[in-house]
Amino acid sequence: MIAAIHQPNFMPWVGYFHKMAQVDEMIFFDSVAISNGKTWTSRCKILLHGAEHWLTLPTLKSGRGGQRICDVELIDFAQNWHKTLTTIRHAYHRAPYFDDVFPFLVSLKAENFHLLADFNCFFIESVAHHLGLEHVRFNRSSSKAELMNSSDLKTDYIVSTCLAFGVDNYLSGKGNSVGFLELEKFEKAGIAIDFQEFTHPTYKQPHTEGVFVKGLSIVDMLMQMGWELTSETLLSDEKSSFQQVLWEY
Repeated sequence: MIAAIHQPNFMPWVGYFHKMAQVDEMIFFDSVAISNGKTWTSRCKILLHGAEHWLTLPTLKSGRGGQRICDVELIDFAQNWHKTLTTIRHAYHRAPYFDDVFPFLVSLKAENFHLLADFNCFFIESVAHHLGLEHVRFNRSSSKAELMNSSDLKTDYIVSTCLAFGVDNYLSGKGNSVGFLELEKFEKAGIAIDFQEFTHPTYKQPHTEGVFVKGLSIVDMLMQMGWELTSETLLSDEKSSFQQVLWEY
C-alpha cells in the first residue's frame, strides 16, 4: 500500500493534491505539534489583483505553545469563514469557474467547525471527492493511541506512523523533509520510499503581467480551470498530455 503522510494544511496548494492522487492512503499528520509562528496549517495564499494575498483562519494560541494540530481550536469559525469568503469573492468573482467553485466554499460554513484540523481535513477530503480521487482513503495519525503516546521524533515518528497504518510504500515530498529523513530506517522497517516528482502546472492568471504565481491555494487553480480540468491535470501521467490539456484551455 502506497501512502503519503502530511500535516492537514489550510486550503493547500495543488502539489498537495498531486501527491494525494498518486497514493492509496492519505494520512493526516495531526498528532504532531503545530509549528510556532506562521504556518501553512492555518494559512494559505490566493491571488488578489494580481498579487499574492494571505488568508488565515485565526486560532487560539495564548498559553498553548506546543499543542498538537488535532487540538488547535478555531476562533469564531462562522464569523472568520464569512470574512474569508468575502475576500475570495472579491478576488475571484470574475474568474471563469467562480459560479462552480464558490458555492462549494460557501457550503462549508454550515459545518460550524470548532477545531482547525477538522476543518482542514474536511476541506481536503471534500475537494478530493469533487476531483474524483475516490481511490484515496483518509486517516488521521491522532486516531492511533500509540502515535499519540509516542516519544519518537522525525524519521522514527514517520516510520512508526507507517507501521501503525500498515504502510509498506511511503511517498515523500522533496521539500524540507528530505534533509532529515534517515532512509536506512525505512529499509530496516521494510518500508519502500519514493519521492514525489512534481512540476507546477501553469494556467491563465489575470493581472500578473505574464509572470505565473506558484504555490497558491488550489482554490486559485479551481477558479481559473474548474473541477474537471483541474482533475485531468492532477491525474495526467504523461507530460505531453498534461501540456495538451493546458493548451486546450
